[in-house]
Amino acid sequence: MPDPQPVAAGETVELAGSEWYVTGYGLSTFAEDSDLAGMAAIDVGFHVIPGDDRASELLENQCRFRAVDGQGRSWEPTTEFSSRDTGDLDPGNIMSGCRNADSEPIAPGEDQLLIVTFKVPADVVEELRYEVRVATRPEPDAPSPAALLFSADELGGGD
Repeated sequence: MPDPQPVAAGETVELAGSEWYVTGYGLSTFAEDSDLAGMAAIDVGFHVIPGDDRASELLENQCRFRAVDGQGRSWEPTTEFSSRDTGDLDPGNIMSGCRNADSEPIAPGEDQLLIVTFKVPADVVEELRYEVRVATRPEPDAPSPAALLFSADELGGGD
């Protein structure tokens, strides 16, 4: 596993030929009487802009996400809440690499929103950072990934 490069909230950084930034996260908590009491669903808004065809191909081959807390624990994305309405947003697909909303490669220069959802204990939300890893070689069996670790602010949290 690569050591991820830390990225402050609001910064844009290059990774494997693509520009990346995070717009923030949205938080949903669950009622105390539900099966998910004490848990939270966090939707993190990643944006990726491939610089060229090779960067687009790398995104297509391997693009992985995880949430990491201050103790080094991590959580993978969940599809448990994927049926939620995203309104006017047209998020891309992260189930097999990073692709656009039609599951096609993200075109060079296209700013693609990727909404990544994590189910985590509610008490770790404020300390989470969000990692993205992308292959640096196009062969899926030899990915040599590079990684970024984003800080993010809660969307609407400052209002």
